[in-house]
Amino acid sequence: MRKKNVKERRKVALGNLLKAKFTPKQVKSGKFVKGKPVMVDRSEETWNKNRDYQIEVLEKRVQG
Repeated sequence: MRKKNVKERRKVALGNLLKAKFTPKQVKSGKFVKGKPVMVDRSEETWNKNRDYQIEVLEKRVQG
């Protein structure tokens, strides 16, 4: 059975990724102090690396 509109959703997701710009914000580091999560600033370098990987994956899936 084929899922409906998967390709279209991927095209929209790809378009959103291509338009996305880095915005600095706090993210959880995975560490806890006194039962509360430690928050750290996310880096633009890591964000761009993950974004580029997602773009690459979506382009392959949309073509295939």
